Amino acid sequence: MDFAIFNRPGIEQIDAIPEYHCIVSIRTPGDQNPVALKITDKTIGVLRMDFYDIVEWDRGRDPNVNPALLFNDDMARAIVEFADQMKKDRRLQLIIAHCDAGLSRSPAVIAGLQQTVFNESPAEVLNAYPTHNTRVYKGLLVAWDSYQLRQRLLGF
Repeated sequence: MDFAIFNRPGIEQIDAIPEYHCIVSIRTPGDQNPVALKITDKTIGVLRMDFYDIVEWDRGRDPNVNPALLFNDDMARAIVEFADQMKKDRRLQLIIAHCDAGLSRSPAVIAGLQQTVFNESPAEVLNAYPTHNTRVYKGLLVAWDSYQLRQRLLGF
């Protein structure tokens, strides 16, 4: 499986992606402009999410942040379930994640998916993006464990 990390301008400038792919599209809450993704017949699925690029929230430092829009367990579960569903499509060749800058949230998503859903080493991504969002990365690891347990209990 191949993985790609983009910033928002980068993903919006791509004309067409030749591989079958899925996209985890992340933007900052309050951004009024939708991300202009180029959806083609090679796009198997898109998961759009809005959450802040915050690891540790401090109400005093960030009073305008809605805590419901911090990365949380429900968001982590949505990402791992989406990736697991996409993985079942044998055409899938490429997982893409993008966020505003392409330095924190999207690398954390890719590293988390590599380590969990795709059972690959995330070391290259984690080393290349030392500013990855640890809240997102760790949240995906926990969500995957819960998802697998739930699948086993339900007999999947």
